[in-house]
Amino acid sequence: MKKILPLFLVLALLLGFTACGGGGAKDPTTTAPAANTSGPNGQAEKSITLVADFSSGSVEPNWKEYPYENDGSRTVEAMAAGLTELTGLDFTLKAVEVVDSKTIKVDWAANSTLVGGLDDRDFKEGFNFFDADSLNWFMMDSLYQTILKNIAGTEEVFYTMDGGKELVFRELYPTKAFTLDTPYMGSAFYFAHTDGLGEDDPANIDPASLEWAGDFTNGPVALNIVNYNGESFIFTFDKDGTTDEGTAPLDPENPLLAEYAGIQFLYDQAADSITVTGGDFAGVYLRADSVMG
Repeated sequence: MKKILPLFLVLALLLGFTACGGGGAKDPTTTAPAANTSGPNGQAEKSITLVADFSSGSVEPNWKEYPYENDGSRTVEAMAAGLTELTGLDFTLKAVEVVDSKTIKVDWAANSTLVGGLDDRDFKEGFNFFDADSLNWFMMDSLYQTILKNIAGTEEVFYTMDGGKELVFRELYPTKAFTLDTPYMGSAFYFAHTDGLGEDDPANIDPASLEWAGDFTNGPVALNIVNYNGESFIFTFDKDGTTDEGTAPLDPENPLLAEYAGIQFLYDQAADSITVTGGDFAGVYLRADSVMG
């Protein structure tokens, strides 16, 4: 017994030491791991930040940020989907092209609220708009700022619409058109440089300088435009003997636009083409002699 007793004492001391300072259970409030902030901008991997930008041309930023949980996707499409869910407006995109680490091209879909306009939907609380200008600037600014917030290194965002066409509005102050070769700069820039926008503003284009008249083609469909007088033109569509015709007046504030009975014509000077929306002959029409050549 004299030899065994010291052994029991040693074991008891070792067990006591382990219980006091070793690997026992710890208070979870002091041992919880830090939040996962390995994603861009210090966010959790499955969270992005949506920016609702109400600045609408003001030099003083006026926006709110909202965390948005998703499946971990940090694409522009995911951001547009988040803004749609947040605002109740359709941030629908037709295509997104990541040109390089600094440049992204965003093509708005024809059925987006930005291009197609509002329908009879009810506004979500906090996202009420009573005029087209504030709505359009809100949508363009919000997606723009959300992209810059979540995709590090992005410097240029180009906006187009419905398959890469120039983004043009019927009414929007201080500019109605966003050219294909110029990145979107945010509404504050355009309001601050109002005097420098006149040259590119469709409202300042001389209608007499436009070549609306001529023969255009879209595959099997022919479009003939005659009697252009700077204010209107007569058009005729012809497809396998099926025709439609009428007189389309130009938009008085934008001679690149014309409309007749729900059919809209948009003239692209650079491409010398006409984009037709609405009706049975929608499509992009190229000048016939350029196609034949």
